[in-house]
Amino acid sequence: MSSGDKLFGRLLNRHPPPPPEVPSTLSVPGVGLQMRLDAEGRVIHLAGPLRHGLAQQHPAAQAPLLHDYLMPHSSLAVQGSPADWQGQSLDLDFFSLSGHPLHLRGWVQPLADAWLLQLLDIGDLLYERRQARSRELCQLLATQIGDQLRLCSLARLPDVLLEQLQHLARRFQIPCMAVALLDEQEDGWQIHQHYAAFDAPRLWQNGQRLGTGLDSLNGSAPQHLTLGEHPRLHSLFGNAEGLAVPYHDAQGVVAWLLCGFYPVQQRAPDVGERDWLQLAAALAGPLLERLREHQHHLQLERLESLQALLGSGWWEIFSDSAEVQLASSLANTLNLISTRMPLHAWLEQVHPADRKALRSRLQDLQDDGTPLLLCVRLHHPDTPTWYRLQGQAMGVGKDRRLVGFMLDISDIKNQQQDAATAQSAKMATLGEMATGLAHEISQPLNVMRLAIVNVLKRLDSGEVQVDYLIDKLNRIDAQVQRAARVVDHMRVFGRRSEAEQHPFNPVDAIGGTLSLLAEELRGKGVELRVSETGFQVQVRGNVDQLEQVLINLMVNARDALLSKCETDGDFKPWISLHTERDEHSVRLWVEDNGGGIDPQLLERIFEPFFTTKPVGVGTGLGLSVSIGIIENMGGTLRASNSAEGARFCIELPIAVDDRITG
Repeated sequence: MSSGDKLFGRLLNRHPPPPPEVPSTLSVPGVGLQMRLDAEGRVIHLAGPLRHGLAQQHPAAQAPLLHDYLMPHSSLAVQGSPADWQGQSLDLDFFSLSGHPLHLRGWVQPLADAWLLQLLDIGDLLYERRQARSRELCQLLATQIGDQLRLCSLARLPDVLLEQLQHLARRFQIPCMAVALLDEQEDGWQIHQHYAAFDAPRLWQNGQRLGTGLDSLNGSAPQHLTLGEHPRLHSLFGNAEGLAVPYHDAQGVVAWLLCGFYPVQQRAPDVGERDWLQLAAALAGPLLERLREHQHHLQLERLESLQALLGSGWWEIFSDSAEVQLASSLANTLNLISTRMPLHAWLEQVHPADRKALRSRLQDLQDDGTPLLLCVRLHHPDTPTWYRLQGQAMGVGKDRRLVGFMLDISDIKNQQQDAATAQSAKMATLGEMATGLAHEISQPLNVMRLAIVNVLKRLDSGEVQVDYLIDKLNRIDAQVQRAARVVDHMRVFGRRSEAEQHPFNPVDAIGGTLSLLAEELRGKGVELRVSETGFQVQVRGNVDQLEQVLINLMVNARDALLSKCETDGDFKPWISLHTERDEHSVRLWVEDNGGGIDPQLLERIFEPFFTTKPVGVGTGLGLSVSIGIIENMGGTLRASNSAEGARFCIELPIAVDDRITG
């Protein structure tokens, strides 16, 4: 009590309280540690339950000093004698039997002729403080890691991830760290990125497949891996201690943070399970988010590219606003300014002949959910473009959405049109050949009729010989086969050609052409000059189509030659057909001596519906269809004039898988 307090107490007639009595004996409380010290700070008696945890002192002549029980850094707090420590709060770390410091806090008070140092265990308080600090540090690290991974460019993402692993490894003294993600190609896990200290063995490598061993771990908490547990993972962690921290999202466990050669309880005793989970989430969460975003972006790019290549795209009709939204690739293909427009503006793009049907089908889709499947033409001034529209209704009521896609099928329609045109030209060619074919069939019939008449005469006269009958019957059979061959070839020639191309020998087309035209041409006085083909070669296409081209060229030559014969009685017409080849291609030449083609018309003769024949004769499609057939086979059809007449050259590439034999 101060002198002022004493004066104030006398004025109020109050007497100061007596000073506290100094206890003469050491009581033994049920907690903490009590140490009786002499004036020099030597420990003369220990009491309390914590005394059993102190490290044992070596026997000596004198009692040990308090310093002998303390760790070196705590000795600085108790310099001097116990009298100097009175009134102070002492935080002291004692050597213990367990090897870990014993953290105590206490004070000194006089005890008769000695001093009493009373101490309480504050290890739990210090541990909680360290945990709080560690938690704050982990939160700060997690925030920084997440920001770095989210804000970096996609190109630098692997480097930034490696930097963050390195930072964590150095902060927590981890020799090896890795992030393992689900393997998309196989059922298991794969190392996505790893870090190893310069003096640590390499446990993992990027892209390493780990199998399914990690699936045996508990995916809800960090797993401290020791040699006595999880034998399937011993080789994965180099037969040493390790730590595996899971990260899971709505899809389940999707990543693991792996720490190799890491006794976590020794290196990071203050880092709790929540802290490890937070650090794993800071690494794996943004990483997976960026990777999934990248995959989604790549998928969109593939979809856009596919739509652009196919000339297709998606569309969606909004019922509440009567507007339609188109994919950007589709809008570009259709040369539209905006991807969103009124429904009537979209329908105006459709050809008027198909617009009503599309509007009706869209209404059925809206009202009844009837799936839409329709082929329509878009309205273009030059050539209509064909599109296939498909759509379906999603949702009900006001939430109903009409979605679908448009696919450019102009190529398919054009192929169908070309096939129909080629078939029409083929039928027209058969029509032009009708007279010759009728002669080709009537000739065997006349031969058979004469043979039958002769046999009947012999029968009437009674002069029938077996050899004579056999000869006549064989002649009749030969003529039947000749007529049958002509009919069969006409039937094959008149069929629609197959869409798929096959290897064939062009000599077969020459033979088929001559079987249909040779007799007719000879009957009309046209000489055929056909050279022998001294080689075998294969080209790709359809033999009947090449035959159609050859027939068309020879029929055109026939008409030109017969027209010249009408004006020149001494003219002797001929048609030449010969072949040649080199290492890469084979050429078929069709020539005549009809005087040739007007040079001003040579560039136009392959145009559709162009003809030099009189009105009503021919369709003008023969050469147009012929050049289309040859180009579809990868070849060329050229026209020129020789010294005596027209000259056509069909050049076809030799099939790669076939060899020419001379």
